[in-house]
Amino acid sequence: MKPSGTGDTVYALVNEANYEGFAPNPAVANQVVFGYQASSSAAFGIYSNSSVSVTGATSLVGASAGYQAINQMQVSNDGQWVYYTALLNANDVQYALFRVPIAGGTPTQIAPTVDFFQLNMAGTTIVFDQLNGSVGNIYTVSSSGGTPSNLTNSSSDEIMPQWSKDGTKIAYCSTNGGVTYNIFTMTSSGGSQTQITKPGAGVDNLGPSFSGDGTMVSFIYLGSNGAQAGVYTVPSTGGSISNVIFNPSLDNTTYWTTAGGRARHAGALMFNLAERRRRLRH
Repeated sequence: MKPSGTGDTVYALVNEANYEGFAPNPAVANQVVFGYQASSSAAFGIYSNSSVSVTGATSLVGASAGYQAINQMQVSNDGQWVYYTALLNANDVQYALFRVPIAGGTPTQIAPTVDFFQLNMAGTTIVFDQLNGSVGNIYTVSSSGGTPSNLTNSSSDEIMPQWSKDGTKIAYCSTNGGVTYNIFTMTSSGGSQTQITKPGAGVDNLGPSFSGDGTMVSFIYLGSNGAQAGVYTVPSTGGSISNVIFNPSLDNTTYWTTAGGRARHAGALMFNLAERRRRLRH
């Protein structure tokens, strides 16, 4: 949908019985990647096609990889790499992060324990959160793998990081020593951590995403009053929040695209990315 709240349309329909994860290729029109399992007892493979359907799809990673679940997926802006999180064992608490060439091949593990991730627009660095004990902390790592850098290290639960489009800032959620989540921003190196939404009793502000020019942040507002739940925006420096659309059935992440951006739509649009198996930690 548009930032005005109009033009709310379904981007893709996914049969959750057999499919998990989904991402468009920003460099190739009408190409998507997704996870698929042939039956409820089968492992998942990674596929590409013109739609989210295994019929006529190209296998990128076979079911022999043994993935028990697929969560997030993202294709690099140059269209060359597919990044995704997968459970290697059914009893794992967190997903591992992998990448594989868009043409298929042997996947490379980028990080062993990842809850939520995003590749920056330049395709060079990944930001992710990792569960450490009972709380999440935020890290960055090279898109080709390596030693992660810790950006946050507190007793608060800090999750769901997303890059600004120019790669200079990161928006994320934090309990900030409390119980509910609010939206914060920081520099790409972890400095200048700033809270930009105000706490509210029983209210979680989740899934922040910067606008193309970096002046606004979209997020999901969830609270005990379901009538107020929906997509909101707030200035990236903090201030009053504005409702874009009321919808109590929304999941917990937004992504604000740019012209020619990751989802190949002209103008600034926002998507609610319904992450199956997403586990908010209270």
